[in-house]
Amino acid sequence: MDCIPVNKTIKMNYLNYDTAIVKKYHVHLVGWPARLTFGSPSNISTLDDVRLLHSALKNGQCKWMFLAVEERKEHDQKLANAWGEGVVIGKKRKERSDKGKPRIKDKGR
Repeated sequence: MDCIPVNKTIKMNYLNYDTAIVKKYHVHLVGWPARLTFGSPSNISTLDDVRLLHSALKNGQCKWMFLAVEERKEHDQKLANAWGEGVVIGKKRKERSDKGKPRIKDKGR
């Protein structure tokens, strides 16, 4: 059985969920309440919606599940097809302000 090490701290990344969570750890969140847009709970605007999500998580209706081998392959293929078509998945990282400039390496390390 697949498992994520217990001592591993994983930060949820809603913007890059498909690559940073599903592709990397082979898990996905199932049972997200249908009336809520998938995203950070901090973006939920009503107390009723927060309670709905909290209830779904607490009672196990919304939970993390490992992807089966076939699901992994399908997900990887879906991402590859999207990238091949030029679709941007998630949010790209900001480019460094000093890109292309030589950086001084700290010899004290």
